[in-house]
Amino acid sequence: MLYQMISNRVSNYINHSLALIKIITLLFISMIGLVKLGTNNYNWNNIFNTSNTSFKFGAYGNGLIKVLFAYEGWNNINYMIGEFTARTDVLEYPSIILKYSSLLSVSISFLLYFLTNAAFITVVGYNNNDNESNPIPIRFGKELFNEPGEKLMAILIAISAFGCASAMIFTYSRIIKYAASTGFIPKKISSIFNSYGINIDTLIKQLFAQFFYCSSLSLIFLIKNNYNISSKIADYFATTAQYSAMIYHGTSALCLYFLKKRLRNMDPEIFSISIYMIIIYLIIIFIIIIASFAPPGNGNFDYLIQYCISWFFVLLGAIIWYIRNRKQNEKANRELIQNEEFNSETDQNEESIGETEKHTE
Repeated sequence: MLYQMISNRVSNYINHSLALIKIITLLFISMIGLVKLGTNNYNWNNIFNTSNTSFKFGAYGNGLIKVLFAYEGWNNINYMIGEFTARTDVLEYPSIILKYSSLLSVSISFLLYFLTNAAFITVVGYNNNDNESNPIPIRFGKELFNEPGEKLMAILIAISAFGCASAMIFTYSRIIKYAASTGFIPKKISSIFNSYGINIDTLIKQLFAQFFYCSSLSLIFLIKNNYNISSKIADYFATTAQYSAMIYHGTSALCLYFLKKRLRNMDPEIFSISIYMIIIYLIIIFIIIIASFAPPGNGNFDYLIQYCISWFFVLLGAIIWYIRNRKQNEKANRELIQNEEFNSETDQNEESIGETEKHTE
């Protein structure tokens, strides 16, 4: 990830190129699936038959978490709204970009992934009892082009994973920097990223945050390789990250709901989204969060580890926030009392000076 630390412009071009490669790959797979569907549709027989005992509500919730991780890329642009330059003729240009880009990216992602999964089912098939260890995309390439197809799909998967990690670094380095700038991170840590008291360029701050994030990821995977941690470590990280994101989105929606209720008489247009959409979104988030704790049907409780980790850090963050917020409020109250005392003393001095001047006259 050295190019992330060299230049934002270079990393932006590379991220766009990787995204374009991924879109072309998905289109290619989708077209193959549509062609094969005309001559081979027996793999679709009883595809939606869930009457057997293998279907579990927990497996459905766990699957939704993994699916939503694939769609999480649309959210990256939300963290870069402050870097958009508004056009002189349209002052709301950044918000317009955000609104339409989110809708278009989610729609395009849904269509591409739907067609891609349909192509996998058409060519490879679907079998709950299949013990094949290779992922479905690898088997897809093998079914079409034998060993060369298997290697090609492995390369394309690597490019896709590389692009995902690159986009995460590009985005989350900004989150680190902005969190430091707004005082969300404690000063002793945020001074590293925000450079308090030092006139340092914003680009340098972002690059340093990118270096920190790259180093963290590299350290994690170095530990994995040296100590032979389970090969499912990436899956655990993905599920933990996405589950935490679901909690975050649900909390944000709940706060938005309370703001809508509280401010509806003051400025009803401050948030354009309907309150009923917020309620529907909250219900969906709640179902996903609860369903994830149900046993997926494999007989062990390892699936609970990533969810417990997510809730642990959420609760830890809430405790730290409460302690810091209480200390900040106490400090602010002390300063307010001191200012009031100073102002009252100043007023008394001014009154005494005024009375002295009157007596002198």
